[in-house]
Amino acid sequence: MPIDTYYHRAAMEIPGAYQGEGMCFMKDVFQQMPEGGVFVTDDICASPALGWIADYSSSFPMSFENTEGILREEALPRELLRQMYRSVGTSLSAAYGALLRIRRKYYSE
Repeated sequence: MPIDTYYHRAAMEIPGAYQGEGMCFMKDVFQQMPEGGVFVTDDICASPALGWIADYSSSFPMSFENTEGILREEALPRELLRQMYRSVGTSLSAAYGALLRIRRKYYSE
């Protein structure tokens, strides 16, 4: 059965933590995904109390070697963003898992 959506909370270590003896977990998920499937990741850390934010999204691969297809980042729908931020209030310190990225799979540019 294909994987339509893959969500990963606290995704700062993707894909390094999932590479091992000739296997790459993210590549395996990507290969099972049909066109239009999405990776949803929480790969931004923020600590307003400490005054810093770190964006780890550039470490997420947009394509995989010897695998057909690419990922393109998409914006979250505005209504979904409003619901997420209402649920965590105004403090980003409570927003663990709310700063999300969506990457959709396509076979052609």
